Amino acid sequence: QFGIERTPNHHYRYGLNLQVNNTEKNSTANMRSDIFDLNKFNNYTPPINTIITPSNTKTRQLRGSVNSYFNYISKRGATHNFYSDYISLDHKERVEISNSSIKHNGEISIFETQYNFQLPIDLKHSIELGAKYTDSHISYITKIEELIKEDYKERVGALFFLYSAKLKNVNIEAGLRVEDSNREGTELFPSLNLSQKINNGKNSIYLTYGRRVNRPTYRDLSPFNYIWDKY
Repeated sequence: QFGIERTPNHHYRYGLNLQVNNTEKNSTANMRSDIFDLNKFNNYTPPINTIITPSNTKTRQLRGSVNSYFNYISKRGATHNFYSDYISLDHKERVEISNSSIKHNGEISIFETQYNFQLPIDLKHSIELGAKYTDSHISYITKIEELIKEDYKERVGALFFLYSAKLKNVNIEAGLRVEDSNREGTELFPSLNLSQKINNGKNSIYLTYGRRVNRPTYRDLSPFNYIWDKY
């Protein structure tokens, strides 16, 4: 791991961080297989026999990341924020059971960069502009009796604008986000937040409108099954 951060003066600062981690692990376990009489089976039927099979798992995981950022504040109060991240993960696993083996290979690489600009117009009004780009590549390969492969690529670019106003008893935030994705195409995501204080500031009324998109997580994109409750 290596990192550096500098603040030459109160106007700007920047930093860089590098991390590399390699882990290897061998583990053994006993896999239990219960045998039931299908003619008499229900949820309360005990097994008529149990087979214990030893297994050996070998795992190797290599992870690396690079992070950098730059922040600048002008004399007028305008702020410039820039950051970029890159994460790479290589996971290999081999499970040996009796005379057979199961292989899992997974690779994940994610690059993300963003720039934000915020400018106070006066004490009550401000605007914010920004751009963001994300490039993700996920690949899973597993081999039991046949080869199963899943390859997922996603690229998302976005531009956004936000206007904020703090009036006497009303706060206003209005924004628009434009996204372009290799999977969904170009979409617009407007947002509006209004709040008003009443009863001499003791209570507030809120009105919110927005459009969003929920994309699958990287775990959701895995072709493997995760069993939380066998019943």
